[in-house]
Amino acid sequence: SSADSPNSGSYAMFAANAPGNAWNPQGSYQVIANSSVGSSWSASLYALTDTGTLGAAVAGTGLVDFQIQFINSTWGNISTIETGWSAINANDTWQQFNANGVIPAGTAYISVYDMAMIGPGASGTVNVYFDDNSLTVTPAPEPTTLALAGLGGAAALSLIRRRKS
Repeated sequence: SSADSPNSGSYAMFAANAPGNAWNPQGSYQVIANSSVGSSWSASLYALTDTGTLGAAVAGTGLVDFQIQFINSTWGNISTIETGWSAINANDTWQQFNANGVIPAGTAYISVYDMAMIGPGASGTVNVYFDDNSLTVTPAPEPTTLALAGLGGAAALSLIRRRKS
């Protein structure tokens, strides 16, 4: 962690990547046990650089890769969502990255990975700070809840219809 430039609180995670590292990302990941298949999820992350890109990646790509991976109970990859080597638009300015979707069938774990990327064209060490990483899961209603809601709606429509006739 670093006390330099936190977005909020006292610290931000610091990742430095040096020339010659050739796409070997620096960063962190967290694995979260979750079996809420069908639930909606949203993830957010803030990133900042104080060194600029220094040729950190191939033209048209950038420093930050924010990845959410869905893993089954035997640690096999089900699917991966990522922001895809996104650029940080200005030095010393926090930039937010977001991703969202629905947890796929078979998910036992969710992995959240924050990466500072650097490519073969790098001309100097690149610093990236990460802060305020969040993953929110909004549980999907269970089938019985949906069935009861449907029955309640049908009953209400039936009463309205009877009163009109």
